[in-house]
Amino acid sequence: MSDNLPNTSFYYDLSTAKEMDSFLKYINTIAKSNPELYISSDIIYNELKHNNLRKAEIDNYSQGISTEHFFEIWRQKFSGRNNLLAFRDEVNLPYFFQFINQIKNDSGEYIKLYIPLDYDHLLDGVNEIIDFLDREEIEYESKVSANMRVDNVTIRLKASDFDNANKIIDFITNNPKIRGGLNKNNPFVPTRKGIGIMCDHGNSYNRDISRLISSYFVYCRTNHVDEVSIEEFRKYIKSACYDMSVLDTFELAYNGYSRVNTNEGILNGILSEEQKFMLFLDTIRETYNKHGIKQVKSAISLAISENDYGSFSRGSGVTKLRENLEKYVTGEEMFSMINDRLRLLMDPEEISVSVDGAASQFCDILFSDELIFILDEVSNVTIESYGESQLKYALNNFLYTGSTNGFSRYRNNDTLINYRKMMSQFDNRTILDIVSKSLRVKGINTSGVDIRDLINVYAHYLVESKYEFSEQIKR
Repeated sequence: MSDNLPNTSFYYDLSTAKEMDSFLKYINTIAKSNPELYISSDIIYNELKHNNLRKAEIDNYSQGISTEHFFEIWRQKFSGRNNLLAFRDEVNLPYFFQFINQIKNDSGEYIKLYIPLDYDHLLDGVNEIIDFLDREEIEYESKVSANMRVDNVTIRLKASDFDNANKIIDFITNNPKIRGGLNKNNPFVPTRKGIGIMCDHGNSYNRDISRLISSYFVYCRTNHVDEVSIEEFRKYIKSACYDMSVLDTFELAYNGYSRVNTNEGILNGILSEEQKFMLFLDTIRETYNKHGIKQVKSAISLAISENDYGSFSRGSGVTKLRENLEKYVTGEEMFSMINDRLRLLMDPEEISVSVDGAASQFCDILFSDELIFILDEVSNVTIESYGESQLKYALNNFLYTGSTNGFSRYRNNDTLINYRKMMSQFDNRTILDIVSKSLRVKGINTSGVDIRDLINVYAHYLVESKYEFSEQIKR
């Protein structure tokens, strides 16, 4: 949660709003030049990770030149040191070289540093950094990408290890073998002295912000918005994103400081209707992140029907979400909040009169953009591994049985993300609604499509889109 952001323990660089604006306008030129191209989160993510690379490095990347030839040098140099593992995991993480000095008392939350080293300084720069971490006996996890990207060197530290984070940043930016080789970071990442700083809670902020940028361009296309800007994007995500840690991280980059956390001070006193709704949203977001949409629907229904709040997540740190929700928001108020929002977004005659039905409609609308993003991610990975027919089988099997076994588990043997587990967050009873919404945001009218054909149309569209994107890259 956003309580853990290190917003008082670092001095951040100045706002990167201008660079963000330039990036959005660059993407808009791509969108305008290719009106049939769906600006997916994968396209955004790919552009962000190569944004600000020097031209020579971009040329090298496009020619398939990697940094893998450094891996064996690092293995020989650092293997055998006390408390340090230096290795390449060929099965689970083949595209990275890893350095690990095991983090003890691991809380699952970290400070993550992004060091954007250019190719010419990468070998010596990594040598200097790892030697420094070894001398200082710092607990950390680090990895170096096989491909040039602006986050090609990352270091994870314990969430409370602000002193060492600052020490590492000062060492890097004062070291003559490193500082001359620092590229600029992705502009959506908050930085100190050019080094990216974020809190890591197991999710990927860069993936989240890519999804939001993608959905912003869908919004602009749907509403015939011709010009984009960072100011309008900022307004958009405040209404479209319910993950406070993502909003806080964005604000740190946009302003150089974080917004005030809405959960601070919610311990005593009377809450406004807006505060109650934000508390409700924070709680269901946390529950969704940990347990998926099926549990969120069940938790809301139990709270409204039986005054049972036990299925909501507790929260983390000092933020007692479930306790505060039960204390400040009654089931009747919760049901009223849901129906108020549904009346704004749906035909009143289509709103379910049952608690379970209204909760399901509300959640599917609330998490619609994210569910579309996850569905597209899982589907694309399955297509990459096994093809279009396997995706059709996997979606139909999930629709009728709830089983996720037909989907690919990993992308290119990278076990960092389990896509089958991502798919288990869905409610198989409403999967066709998400398929239909995904097609609609891509500009395909589904009103005339037989419900039995939605999956076939969706799978075929993804295959065609991948082909079109690869042809654009070649040109």
